Amino acid sequence: MAHALRERSPDLGSALFLSARRETGILRMQTTDLTKAQRTEVAGIAFRAFSHYGDAARMNVCEDLSAMLSSPARLQVSGPMYLAFDRSTLRILGFAVNSQLQLARGTAAVEFAGDAIDPDFQGIGLYSSLTRIRIMDAMEAGRMRILFATINPIVEGTVIRCLERFRGQGAILDFETSVVPLGHRPETLTEISIIKGAGRVRRP
Repeated sequence: MAHALRERSPDLGSALFLSARRETGILRMQTTDLTKAQRTEVAGIAFRAFSHYGDAARMNVCEDLSAMLSSPARLQVSGPMYLAFDRSTLRILGFAVNSQLQLARGTAAVEFAGDAIDPDFQGIGLYSSLTRIRIMDAMEAGRMRILFATINPIVEGTVIRCLERFRGQGAILDFETSVVPLGHRPETLTEISIIKGAGRVRRP
């Protein structure tokens, strides 16, 4: 089977982060650079990953992702997409998207606009690697406010563990978390404010 990453034969050496397993890597791409086949593969991962949450939750996630991938206006404001992939086959195993936001009073923020890991490759550290890298990029860009909506407690737990690790390294001083219900939707909105320290986050 030919996987979608083979279409562009990207220079993986210049955009590669090793994930928790050395057989896998993470490629940072602009969302606008995704080919049609790559968008289809990403959408398929989301559909499979959220299948056990029920039709309503799965449709919410897939509709949001589809709108982001298909709308030129949305793509222009979206940040990078991170693709976790198998280094030997170039199969996409998971993805994450950061979307840049400007909040009230000029606060620069980033929204974790979508993420999922193929069910066949969950539990091997890919989501932790994606989360760590997207937080690093947000902080290096001066975006100390992170927002994400989720129905999965693993998502919030992974973000918190990454920030606790950064705090232990001295890269951040502390962080504050608030959680807000989203009315009729099953998700909750989590907002995290990071207090930056003098240290630097160590890249994997």
